[in-house]
Amino acid sequence: MSPKETTPSAGAHAPEQESRVLVLGAETPVGATLAEALTQKPFKVQASPGDAVLADAAIKGFGAVVLCPDGGAASAAAMATQMDRCLAAGCYVLLLSSHLAFDGTKPFPTHRDVPNPTTPEGRAFLSLETHLLRAASGRGASGRGASGRGASRRGAIMRLTDLTCPLGEPMRQWRELARDGAPIKAATDRLISPISIESLVECVVMLIERREAGVFHLGGEEEISHIDYARRLFGGDAAGLALITPVVVGAARTHPSLATYVPTREQQYQILYDTRRVTMGMMAGHTYLHDPKRLTFTLSRYKFVAKMLAGFENVLEVGCADAFASAIVMKEVGSLTACDFDPGFIDDVRRTHAFADKIGFQVHNMVDQPMPGQFDGVYSLDVLEHISKPDEARFLNNICASLRPNGVCVIGMPSIESQLYASKESKEGHVNCQSGAELKATMLRHFERVFMFSMNDEVVHTGFFPMAQYLLALCCSPRTP
Repeated sequence: MSPKETTPSAGAHAPEQESRVLVLGAETPVGATLAEALTQKPFKVQASPGDAVLADAAIKGFGAVVLCPDGGAASAAAMATQMDRCLAAGCYVLLLSSHLAFDGTKPFPTHRDVPNPTTPEGRAFLSLETHLLRAASGRGASGRGASGRGASRRGAIMRLTDLTCPLGEPMRQWRELARDGAPIKAATDRLISPISIESLVECVVMLIERREAGVFHLGGEEEISHIDYARRLFGGDAAGLALITPVVVGAARTHPSLATYVPTREQQYQILYDTRRVTMGMMAGHTYLHDPKRLTFTLSRYKFVAKMLAGFENVLEVGCADAFASAIVMKEVGSLTACDFDPGFIDDVRRTHAFADKIGFQVHNMVDQPMPGQFDGVYSLDVLEHISKPDEARFLNNICASLRPNGVCVIGMPSIESQLYASKESKEGHVNCQSGAELKATMLRHFERVFMFSMNDEVVHTGFFPMAQYLLALCCSPRTP
């Protein structure tokens, strides 16, 4: 062997081989339509019946195999054998399954739901799914079933709803009836969840090119009755519309839909599907629904605090409410405790906050007493304006008593000048808004050093106080009361 020659690794495919796709089950409407459509893509496609017997050498010439079963038990057994041979040859195997893997009692089942077929066709599809996941993962009979978690990158499952193509049912039958001038009997009590051949081809190409593994769903955006879909299909054909006849079939199967779960077009975003969803919190959610831009202002205030207190070991937030933005500070400090005098907020965040296991939430009224323990840093945003003048000194003294001798405190509040333009909702409870000069004087009665900053919208600056919408006081070294 010359120095330039290399031996391909096991399972490796030459570029020409990778571009060759075998469609097994070309006699089915999905298989026939898909095989024809894939020829328009950068693939060399061979279409064969599901029971075709191909030589092992011929199978090895394909980079990917798409299985399109018809839902019959006998054909499923034959296709399982073909599946094993394709996997043994190193091919990537994509099984096109069906919504029939579910019983149809609820709409839009997800790819995480456990299949529960009730029809012979559905059980045949599920048997193939289970066989592929076990075989592709090399687990044999001990595979994990149809969850997809045991699969390697050698195979995937794509469950489909109803394909809207000339060969698909009931569209093919309806067109034939319209051509013959016969009545088109369309059910009023049977649903369809249509998908286009274009969307199917796009997903199949993506799966083949990226050799994605697992269980995927491609479903329609809606569930629509057969009669409404027939009227949509013949919408521009007066003669066809006149042939549509409503019927009641008493269909036991109710929901043919699937919640779509397909690879993201940009592969780096695929991980987002598996990212835990979080709630915004009561206050942040209300703001998002009614004035979402205000969230940027709140987040900017917390970012300022996070920058000022970055690296501090032990930090306290006073008046956390729903603590939606508290995570910004949490990420920058060693430990964060967040308190609020309202038990309703604390009860909710303990149950729903994304970082309830990392932030210590406490019910505490700072007007009444200091927080037990001493903290390196304390911050309180949008709280002091709610503290009445008679309670102000006690509130700030208790903050100072909660700080270490060299501790740092950040206080934020809307300026008194901003209240002229504030909404009625935002002004509720504001009994102690101050000007920049007043806030600095207030804080100097409790701290040795005070550095003032202004904010307009999300921008922090050191500009003219009377033109600021929001004030931030960075206070150092608490005085002894």
